[in-house]
Amino acid sequence: MAKAISTRKKTKTAARRSTAAARTPDNLSAWKGIVTRAWKDRAFRDRLIEDPHSVLAEHGFKAKKGKSYRVVADSKTTKHLILPESARTVRVKPVRGREPDPGF
Repeated sequence: MAKAISTRKKTKTAARRSTAAARTPDNLSAWKGIVTRAWKDRAFRDRLIEDPHSVLAEHGFKAKKGKSYRVVADSKTTKHLILPESARTVRVKPVRGREPDPGF
Protein backbone atom coordinates (compact mmCIF):
# COMPACT_ATOMS: atom_id res chain seq x y z
CA MET A 1 0.00 0.00 0.00
CA ALA A 2 2.84 2.40 0.84
CA LYS A 3 4.25 1.81 -2.61
CA ALA A 4 1.00 2.96 -4.29
CA ILE A 5 0.92 6.18 -2.26
CA SER A 6 4.58 6.89 -3.07
CA THR A 7 3.91 6.39 -6.80
CA ARG A 8 0.92 8.77 -6.68
CA LYS A 9 3.01 11.44 -4.94
CA LYS A 10 5.73 11.13 -7.58
CA THR A 11 3.12 11.38 -10.35
CA LYS A 12 1.54 14.52 -8.82
CA THR A 13 4.96 16.12 -8.32
CA ALA A 14 5.96 15.35 -11.92
CA ALA A 15 2.65 16.77 -13.17
CA ARG A 16 3.21 20.00 -11.21
CA ARG A 17 6.73 20.34 -12.61
CA SER A 18 5.46 19.68 -16.13
CA THR A 19 2.74 22.32 -15.76
CA ALA A 20 5.23 24.87 -14.38
CA ALA A 21 7.63 24.10 -17.23
CA ALA A 22 4.85 24.66 -19.76
CA ARG A 23 4.18 28.12 -18.27
CA THR A 24 7.86 29.11 -18.06
CA PRO A 25 9.67 29.12 -21.40
CA ASP A 26 13.21 27.82 -21.55
CA ASN A 27 15.89 30.31 -22.56
CA LEU A 28 16.00 29.15 -26.17
CA SER A 29 12.23 29.53 -26.60
CA ALA A 30 12.32 32.93 -24.88
CA TRP A 31 15.20 34.07 -27.10
CA LYS A 32 13.41 32.96 -30.27
CA GLY A 33 10.39 35.06 -29.30
CA ILE A 34 12.57 38.05 -28.45
CA VAL A 35 14.43 37.86 -31.77
CA THR A 36 11.20 37.55 -33.73
CA ARG A 37 9.74 40.60 -32.01
CA ALA A 38 12.98 42.60 -32.49
CA TRP A 39 12.81 41.92 -36.24
CA LYS A 40 9.31 43.40 -36.37
CA ASP A 41 9.53 46.23 -33.80
CA ARG A 42 12.40 48.74 -34.15
CA ALA A 43 11.76 50.39 -30.75
CA PHE A 44 11.82 46.97 -29.04
CA ARG A 45 15.04 46.09 -30.89
CA ASP A 46 16.69 49.32 -29.73
CA ARG A 47 15.60 48.70 -26.12
CA LEU A 48 16.94 45.12 -26.31
CA ILE A 49 20.34 46.43 -27.39
CA GLU A 50 20.37 49.19 -24.74
CA ASP A 51 19.04 47.16 -21.78
CA PRO A 52 19.26 43.45 -22.55
CA HIS A 53 18.94 42.23 -18.95
CA SER A 54 15.57 43.90 -18.41
CA VAL A 55 14.15 42.83 -21.77
CA LEU A 56 15.38 39.24 -21.36
CA ALA A 57 13.86 39.02 -17.87
CA GLU A 58 10.53 40.45 -19.08
CA HIS A 59 10.28 37.58 -21.55
CA GLY A 60 11.14 34.74 -19.18
CA PHE A 61 14.83 34.39 -20.02
CA LYS A 62 16.60 33.07 -16.92
CA ALA A 63 19.99 34.75 -16.74
CA LYS A 64 22.72 32.66 -15.16
CA LYS A 65 23.96 34.09 -11.87
CA GLY A 66 27.09 36.15 -12.36
CA LYS A 67 26.72 36.32 -16.16
CA SER A 68 26.37 39.48 -18.19
CA TYR A 69 24.63 39.60 -21.57
CA ARG A 70 25.27 42.01 -24.43
CA VAL A 71 23.14 42.20 -27.57
CA VAL A 72 24.64 43.42 -30.84
CA ALA A 73 22.79 43.63 -34.12
CA ASP A 74 24.11 42.66 -37.53
CA SER A 75 23.34 44.86 -40.52
CA LYS A 76 23.75 44.47 -44.25
CA THR A 77 27.25 45.90 -44.02
CA THR A 78 28.40 44.77 -40.55
CA LYS A 79 28.60 41.20 -39.28
CA HIS A 80 29.70 40.31 -35.74
CA LEU A 81 32.01 37.39 -35.11
CA ILE A 82 32.08 36.03 -31.56
CA LEU A 83 35.46 34.95 -30.27
CA PRO A 84 34.84 32.12 -27.76
CA GLU A 85 36.40 32.38 -24.32
CA SER A 86 38.46 29.22 -24.90
CA ALA A 87 38.42 25.99 -26.90
CA ARG A 88 36.63 24.30 -23.98
CA THR A 89 33.66 26.67 -24.33
CA VAL A 90 32.98 25.84 -27.98
CA ARG A 91 30.13 23.40 -28.55
CA VAL A 92 29.39 23.41 -32.27
CA LYS A 93 27.31 20.58 -33.65
CA PRO A 94 26.63 19.89 -37.32
CA VAL A 95 23.16 20.88 -38.47
CA ARG A 96 21.26 17.88 -39.87
CA GLY A 97 24.47 15.99 -40.61
CA ARG A 98 26.19 18.83 -42.48
CA GLU A 99 28.99 21.13 -41.43
CA PRO A 100 27.99 23.86 -38.96
CA ASP A 101 26.96 27.21 -40.45
CA PRO A 102 29.12 29.95 -38.91
CA GLY A 103 26.61 32.59 -40.02
CA PHE A 104 28.62 34.23 -42.78
